[in-house]
Amino acid sequence: MAADLISTGMKAAVIDRYGGNEAVLIRDVALPAPGRNDVLVKVQAASINPVDWKIRAGMIKILTGRSFPKILGNECAGEIAGTGAGVTLFQQGDQVVVYPGSGG
Repeated sequence: MAADLISTGMKAAVIDRYGGNEAVLIRDVALPAPGRNDVLVKVQAASINPVDWKIRAGMIKILTGRSFPKILGNECAGEIAGTGAGVTLFQQGDQVVVYPGSGG
């Protein structure tokens, strides 16, 4: 399954500059390869929350940096599509709810 995903890429809510709603674009982007301790999730549902609009508006540059593009909407639910070599807790096909940066 992961090989199919890698060949097709993914859709993402992306900004190439700071601004309002008009700055958000939905476009195809390259699919990241999971690092040694990472998982790749086939997203079935995602959200945009207040942190995302603050990123979009440039309100938290000190945390996110000034480089673009930025992909919004990191909270999601889906299925593990690939794992890095060091991952032992999850395996391909596991259903997950993800909140990156939660320390879990």
